[in-house]
Amino acid sequence: MNFVSSWGGGKDSCYAVMRASQNGFIPQGLLDMMNENGKVSRSHRLPLSVLKQQA
Repeated sequence: MNFVSSWGGGKDSCYAVMRASQNGFIPQGLLDMMNENGKVSRSHRLPLSVLKQQA
């Protein structure tokens, strides 16, 4: 089964995606909230370039 996950870029969202993957789910996308200019995440203030690497 495919899924999309809320992604903050921290250990909690990473762990959730890892566990879902271990249980046979297939990640299709990560959803993150960005600041007004779309260059920094709201949750951990990670730059877009880091989020792309994580994805």
